[in-house]
Amino acid sequence: MSYGSVAGVAALSPMWTRDGSFYDDGASETATDPSLSQVTTWLEEVSSMLDTAMADAGFVVPVTEAAVLPQFNLLVNGIVKDIVDYSRKSGRFFIKKALDSGLSPFAAIDQELHDWVIRKTVGLEGQGVLKDDDVIGRNVATFDLL
Repeated sequence: MSYGSVAGVAALSPMWTRDGSFYDDGASETATDPSLSQVTTWLEEVSSMLDTAMADAGFVVPVTEAAVLPQFNLLVNGIVKDIVDYSRKSGRFFIKKALDSGLSPFAAIDQELHDWVIRKTVGLEGQGVLKDDDVIGRNVATFDLL
């Protein structure tokens, strides 16, 4: 399951679209840069990274709770917009500070997603996102009682 949408990414990055849409090469169209297929792939990849971060925190994935899906959609759309910018040698991943850091944009995204999940854990649970009681997440300590 992917969060976000091509239309959501296009709304955040109209300068890289044609009339507000991404396109693949077709009989009557030439592809935008990036193409519709590439943006769709990035949505799937970032969604998968978010699911991994959620699973690391012990949540059941994919998340389908309607109360939180708008947050997930906005988060993924925004990150994919940043990737679109990066693919065009622009945006926050293409500034000198980011380039000089040596940190790949994808490592930065992974860290941001994990940090986001940790900050939102209580709220997500309060809004009905299920946790898997059999999974001990990365950020949960366990202790043996003596």
